[in-house]
Amino acid sequence: MIVKAGSTDVTTYFHLRLAASGLDATGLTIANIDLTYVRTLEEPAAKVDAQALADQDTAHTDNFAIEIDATNMPGVYRVDWPDAAFAANAREVILTVKVATAFTESLRVELTPVAADLTLVAGTAVTAAAGIPEVKVASIANDAITASAIAANAIGASEIANGAIDAATFAAGAIDAAALAADASTEINAAVLAILGTPAGASMSADIAAIEAQTDDIGAAGAGLTAITGVLGSPAGASLAADIAAIEAQTDDFTAAQAEPTAVPAANATPLAKIAFLAALARNRIEQTATTNTLMADDGVTPIAAAAVSDDGVTAVRGEFA
Repeated sequence: MIVKAGSTDVTTYFHLRLAASGLDATGLTIANIDLTYVRTLEEPAAKVDAQALADQDTAHTDNFAIEIDATNMPGVYRVDWPDAAFAANAREVILTVKVATAFTESLRVELTPVAADLTLVAGTAVTAAAGIPEVKVASIANDAITASAIAANAIGASEIANGAIDAATFAAGAIDAAALAADASTEINAAVLAILGTPAGASMSADIAAIEAQTDDIGAAGAGLTAITGVLGSPAGASLAADIAAIEAQTDDFTAAQAEPTAVPAANATPLAKIAFLAALARNRIEQTATTNTLMADDGVTPIAAAAVSDDGVTAVRGEFA
């Protein structure tokens, strides 16, 4: 049996049998029934003599009992237990009913913990929005949140939801000169230098100006780059871009799937045709007879090429595939 810890007015039913015969114990005198219980790791409660209830549907009364129906439910008795038996802070309670002329019966009751009331903190109601408790600045002790109270790297990018901090999150004028510490600019400058490195010149702006002066030599629309052709040579086609495109068109053939050869490539065939034949020769089935060496297609039955073979005991010869 399972009862929530802290429950009140708990009633149970026991089936009692006569010790002498094992038959249903009917007509017992209620005052002769002893009631007691023991809770986890506690001393057993003092034995109490049951008192008779007026009727089977009488309201719960601690330590009272009554026979249910001697004819239709022989041996069944109702017992009302005190609330102390089911108080919190115990895992279970054993309820025992004892009668001198009947077998003693005990019932184990598991006490389930009471769910925490998250609407109260120290007895005070908590204000919540959409089921989430609200925390106000007034609820935080002075200096409760300081740099030393926050673990290193406790707040990183992974802890902040995407888009959680944006312009709409800040009140107008929330971050201004008055809101920044006196040394904030110094710290920001040090952080930037740690990422970009120390300027080669007097400052970052001086370095940028020096780069700009050098890139000015390129000229408008790349006019200063015409000397490149003096190094690379004149394009074979309309332009260097056209030459590169032509090379790309040819090299694309190396990435495209190649058809299986159906015959021996000619001596002046393209490199791709010759590579395809070599691949077939390396992976496909080859049939060897006393006179012929035959290269099969991928299906293992269609001939691609054949070569005559001979062996006079001194020299083994394989002719040209055809």
